[in-house]
This record gives sequence, C-alpha cells and structure tokens, in this order.
Amino acid sequence: MIDLDLSKIIDTNGKSRPTSNGADLMLQDGDFLRVASLPTQVVNVVTLAGAVKNSGPYEFRPGMGVRDILKPDQLTVDAYMDKAEIVRTDPLTYETKVISFSPKALFENEKADDIALQRMDQIVVGTQMRPPSVVFVEGEVRRPGYFTLETGEKLSSVVKRAGGFTATAFPEGIVLVRESVRKRQQVELDRFVASERQRLTAQTAAMAAGTVGMSPVSGAAAGQAAEQQVLSLRLQQLEAVTSRAELGRVVVNFKSIDELQGSEDDILLEAKDRITIPQPPKTVSVIGSVKNPSTVVYRVGLNLEDYVQQAGGMTEDAAKSEMYVVKANGSTEGAYVRIKDMKPGDTIVIPQKIEAKTPQLSLWQSVASIVGSVALAAAGIAVIGR
Repeated sequence: MIDLDLSKIIDTNGKSRPTSNGADLMLQDGDFLRVASLPTQVVNVVTLAGAVKNSGPYEFRPGMGVRDILKPDQLTVDAYMDKAEIVRTDPLTYETKVISFSPKALFENEKADDIALQRMDQIVVGTQMRPPSVVFVEGEVRRPGYFTLETGEKLSSVVKRAGGFTATAFPEGIVLVRESVRKRQQVELDRFVASERQRLTAQTAAMAAGTVGMSPVSGAAAGQAAEQQVLSLRLQQLEAVTSRAELGRVVVNFKSIDELQGSEDDILLEAKDRITIPQPPKTVSVIGSVKNPSTVVYRVGLNLEDYVQQAGGMTEDAAKSEMYVVKANGSTEGAYVRIKDMKPGDTIVIPQKIEAKTPQLSLWQSVASIVGSVALAAAGIAVIGR
C-alpha cells in the first residue's frame, strides 16, 4: 500500500503539476486507486437558531463571543429576551451542556461580560409565541369544521361559533374525545390488563399445584387442562372488555346551549379536542350474555327486562347482578336498572359469569381413591382386632 499526496500531482483545476521529486507514480495493471472523500460534517462552526432572522451556521473564530454573532437587530419580534441558551457539545466526549443567559441583560449593559463561544456551540433563542389550539367539530351543527380556540374558551362558545345545533341534533349524546384523557386512560388500561393477567396466571398456577397432591396423575392433568381452559376464557373476556373501552371520552350532560352555558358541564376546551353531535337515536342495544345480542327499536315505557327478552333472554352464564346500562352521553348506571325505563341510545350490558368448575372425572377419581384408602385402613384394623 502506497500513500500519495494528490495535491503535489494535480492542481486545483485538475491539471497535472510538473514533478521532479518522484511524487507522481506509474500505475501498473491490477493497481487499485482509492481517493478518500472529505467529511461532510463541518465542526468549525457555531449555530444560531430559534427566534432569529438569520438562523444557521456561522464560521467559528478564536475569541468569538455571543455579541459577535447575536445582535439586537437579529431577534424577531416574538423573541424571548429574558432567557436564551447555549447548547455546548464537547468535541471529544460529545457530552452536552446547557448554558443559560439573558439577551436583554447582554444588550442593555455594555459592561456585562460577553460569553465566550466554542466551536460546535448552538445559540438557541426561545419564542414567546404559542401555537394556536385547534378543535374539530362535526355532526349536527350548522358549520362543522376546525376552530381555533381563544384563551380560556369553553364548549358552549365553540358550539355557538359552529352555528349552533341543527333541527336534527341530539345534544344529550354529544361525544367529546380528548387526547390528553385518552393517553392517561391508555396507561391505566395497560396497567390494569397486565395486573389482571398476572393475577389470573398466579391463581391458575396455585390451583394446578393444589390439584397435584390430591389426585392421580391423570386426574391432575385433567384438572390442569380445565383450569387452563378457564384461564383462556377469562383472558378472552378481559380482551373483549378492553377492546370495547372508549378511551378519551369526556362525559358532558346537557340538552341545549342555554342549559350548557355557565354550568359545570361547560368545560374549557383543549387542543385536539374532537366534538361530535349525533342525530337522535331510535334504538336500544343489548350486548353480552344474551341469546341474541342485538339492537332493537326503542319503545316508550319498556324497561330493561323487556329489552332483554327481545334479545332472547339471558344465557345460563349471565352475571345478572352485575349488569349495567351505558347511556347515550357515555355515563354508566348500575343501580336499580331493572326498574328504570330505558332511553333512546341506551346500551344494556350483561357480563358473563365464569366460574372454575372441578372436572367430574377428576373429582370421582379423587373420591374413589379416598374411599379405597379408607376401606384398606378399615380392613387392616379388622385384621389386627382379630
């Protein structure tokens, strides 16, 4: 391998230089010539970023300070004058350090010490401007679409800006989905599912361990298989419940804009809120442990039992004491639901009752083993008594 200095052989215009010291080299058949490229990352610079007019890299010179690169006329009108930052990266260890300073104090007090810069420093000037908060309104309003929020604007104000409700609007069923709430609920839901999985697995393992000591091998195996089946059913039920969860919904209860305005339900809106105003529902849904889960037409005066019967009635594994009703506005009622009249848009939910049952074969094998042991013991006592 032979190193060559191409600058001694070729000038900047690509023409051959006259050489007398043997810098040029005669190539032979099979030689491989490799010309390395220059690094594209420029490190001998400082960078200006943020609320400035001319952001970008600047050539670093020894002895350069902040005043040399950041001038008062460089700042935009929204620049935050009380605090800016120098992001400093060590060229050897690449560790980052942040140095805060006040542009206002630096410009107003000429006697104030300038801050010395180092190569690869980045001066970041913050902005006082906040991006506008936007919400989306759809459904039965006169002017649906995106709306930019004023500071402290509430739900009633945005609905008015959207032209109010149409003649076919159903305000009681408003769906307000909030991104910040959805994220928090997703974290809690994931934590709950993980906890339930761990609990169910530990419970099944404990039952399987208890079965081994009191049954023959075949009976224990059958018991473990049954418990595994129960665990699988419980996990399926857990997944079904979590998949039906409507994350991010904020329950709001009102019937008109006049009733909403000034009430506790007239909440402050946040960026990315999504508001949907549906049409009046005309049905009641029945889901869960019924013979024919379905949606039936709402009729005045019918109660929960009537709608359940229209869905074929409850199944044998229905948890009758745990049923509840999800109202059109997203709220849930679980007390005295059997005697209450249903409303349009209600959803009747009847959970499934899952109970671990001892397999019959394993049970009778255990009983037979116990009876046999007692019989042998009785016979032994009788022999000794003679």
